[in-house]
Amino acid sequence: MAEPARPQAWPRRLSKKLAAEYMGVGVDTFEVRVEAGIYPKPIREPNLKRVFWDRVLLDRLVDAQSGLEVP
Repeated sequence: MAEPARPQAWPRRLSKKLAAEYMGVGVDTFEVRVEAGIYPKPIREPNLKRVFWDRVLLDRLVDAQSGLEVP
C-alpha cells in the first residue's frame, strides 16, 4: 500500500485529519484517544467553532512516550 501524500512541512496548527495522520492513526482512533486523555485536547480558536491540535504538543507526547526528556 502506498504512503499517503504528506505536506512538505507540517503546519503548527493541525486539523483533526492532519493530526491523526501526523500521529499515524485513523481519525476514529485519534478521536478515541483524545477522549480517553491519551492525546491532548484540541485548542479552540476564540469566537469560532474551529478547533486544531498543536503539533508541538503532539511531539512532546511522543517524546515522553519514547522516554525522551520533555522541556
